Amino acid sequence: MYLNSAREMVVMIDVIAQIARGEHAQRTGRADEARAWFARAIDASLRPGAVPHLLPLALVSAQRLDEAREALDAAHDSGKISDQAAATLYVRAKAFERAHAALDRATAWTEWRDPLMRAGIDLERGNVNDAKAAVSAAIAMFEAEARLLLRDPDRLDACDQPDVAKLYATLAMVQLAKGDVDGSFNSAERARSFSFDTLIQVNPVISQWWQRAAAQYSAISNTIVDQLPTAAPDRTAGLFAKLDAADADLAAAERAVDAASPGLLLRRSAPGHLRGAADIQDMLAEGTLLLEYLAVGDDLLMWAVTRDVLRPIVRELRSNELAVLVRDFQITCTAGRASNTALSLLLVNPVEDLLRTHNRLVIVPFGALTAVPFHALRLDGLPLMLTHVVSYLPRAEAYRPDVGVSTARPLIVGDPEFDATLRPDLNRLPGAQVEAAAIGALLEASDILLGAEATKAAVTARLEACNILHLSTHGHLDELSPFASSLVLAGQGDLSVADIAGLRFGTDLAVLSGCDTGRGEATLGGDVIGLTRSLLRSGVSQAVVSLWPVDDEVAPIVMYRFYQELAVGTPPASALATAQRAIFTLTPDDMHVAYHKLGGTPASEGTKRRRGLNLPPELRDDEVIPQPLSGDAERYWAPFMVVG
Repeated sequence: MYLNSAREMVVMIDVIAQIARGEHAQRTGRADEARAWFARAIDASLRPGAVPHLLPLALVSAQRLDEAREALDAAHDSGKISDQAAATLYVRAKAFERAHAALDRATAWTEWRDPLMRAGIDLERGNVNDAKAAVSAAIAMFEAEARLLLRDPDRLDACDQPDVAKLYATLAMVQLAKGDVDGSFNSAERARSFSFDTLIQVNPVISQWWQRAAAQYSAISNTIVDQLPTAAPDRTAGLFAKLDAADADLAAAERAVDAASPGLLLRRSAPGHLRGAADIQDMLAEGTLLLEYLAVGDDLLMWAVTRDVLRPIVRELRSNELAVLVRDFQITCTAGRASNTALSLLLVNPVEDLLRTHNRLVIVPFGALTAVPFHALRLDGLPLMLTHVVSYLPRAEAYRPDVGVSTARPLIVGDPEFDATLRPDLNRLPGAQVEAAAIGALLEASDILLGAEATKAAVTARLEACNILHLSTHGHLDELSPFASSLVLAGQGDLSVADIAGLRFGTDLAVLSGCDTGRGEATLGGDVIGLTRSLLRSGVSQAVVSLWPVDDEVAPIVMYRFYQELAVGTPPASALATAQRAIFTLTPDDMHVAYHKLGGTPASEGTKRRRGLNLPPELRDDEVIPQPLSGDAERYWAPFMVVG
């Protein structure tokens, strides 16, 4: 008996591991890799000792739905799979009548996923009222659980699952089916409220301590999950010792918060009052179009919002297909010029009438769409950047009308002299130093940290006093431990997400002109953990960040033109659009001349560099640039975006 149980466990772990790898590849647009992992999972599920539900699970994951339904029918009809498990798999296999019958025979609801599954089945079968009752019950159960999660890492983990986003997407679909467009938009906003909450309003020192401790705890725990399978025993012991220390520090910070304001953490964990659709419409400036997205399962939901219009749009598109479109678009952008017909048809064409009458565009993306430079999508054959001013928000409630920012107190950091023995994969960035020096001269800045002066201590000591922070350096995106993502500084230092979470900023605008500073790890619930999120949560009003590796000689030209606009009072989003339009018109020779005028010496084509490290091969930095491109290549003008 024990031998059989052990065999079943080994096979189950093998199948589940292959499926998990396949799903991760699928979410990130690696379709061929995903198919290979799913094929391995299917093969493993056919081995002796495999429990009956593994084969239909593997087939469903691979989207081989006909085969999945056949295998599921055989296993369920013979009593080898419980009604509850069968109902779950039937839903994924889109056999909704069989799912309904199995669920009717199952036991009472034990967790919020049970009524959520019922709601999905009822909605597919046209029973809208029953679906609303079930999804409302599911949300009540989930939010009751979420109120007990006082720690930010725990809340993120709870939201890092597709069923959480599916809760609110299902409610939105039910509301749309009942004609409640306002309610559907409000549900999309509520889905974002759990993972992007407000700052703790207590003593700033305590608040910063709590935020830093929570981020550090999450960074270490994610590192353990990543390294545990291959780490040596002594390394494992050291990691767990660090985790214990981080846990103790976080617990102490929580006690300090509770002492300063008893019950605050518990009150904070409950969702607060959210602005409704009508409130958002009243806030929008004339000529502004806000597009909010929610992509869950095979449904892509969009809301187009102006002062006078609230238009819902629903498209059916498999999530893996969307991820592939996004990945292909970004890869072709980084390589030179993108072919984005499919994404433009999907994301732009449904609202082209509104785009023609509104030239200010605000994007609230979700999940895979956070990696899309919407300003590079095309309308009438032209990128939106040429005709619209585009910015991005984590949620619609964060919208504020455009205003200029003061350039009176900038802190400018460029080309930190990092320890080359610790970072042998990096090269110094002459363009970053040119960029920082040129911007410093333009703004008559007194705080310019270059080379060896750009240490972590020097930077963090000045953050509270500056109203603009400009960091021109390498960036590091850690997709497995996003709280460990960082910006490289001088010596052995870096500025990580965990560090930023514990800092106090007096900053209206942060400009991170390094590589990949705008990307982060999209949780399964659609949130994005990264440098941008941490900056906004730490008090920065707006951030300029990049979606892919930035060419070291082009970034200074973009940034200098951007700051020229800021200096005369142009709001950041409009300033960036002007800079991007200027780059768009340049030839390769024009860019050489512009870089030289800023004080740089143009490198030969074989020695040009891009900023960043530890990237996927197709986005890898510090590579040889293949050929000179004109400024209209998305590679040059499109990576930067304004968030906030």
